[in-house]
Amino acid sequence: SELSRNMRPFLSRYGRIIDVVKSNTIHMTDTGNNLRRVAQIAIHLDTAEYQKDKNEMEKINEKYKQAKTKGKTFLEILSQNQSIFILIFFLIGSIIGFGTRGYMIKKVEGGW
Repeated sequence: SELSRNMRPFLSRYGRIIDVVKSNTIHMTDTGNNLRRVAQIAIHLDTAEYQKDKNEMEKINEKYKQAKTKGKTFLEILSQNQSIFILIFFLIGSIIGFGTRGYMIKKVEGGW
């Protein structure tokens, strides 16, 4: 069943693959070129080299799955420290306010 699931993307739009569990076989219908290509892939998957590579990849995936951690987002940090949040918005508001004030004064005086 694993082989049939993995072979579906290699078939054409009208290709079909059926897994017969009782007899441990796979039935495929598709164009001749696709069937030859899928057969070559299946032959490669039956080798000891493929099993060795697969086991190695699983070990690497397990190793890095454990190393993956989620860091805190900017909003999570700000929600824990409300004083920093207030200070940042005070500074942003001050910059915008003084910039707008300066622009209006220059506009009224006719500087630009």
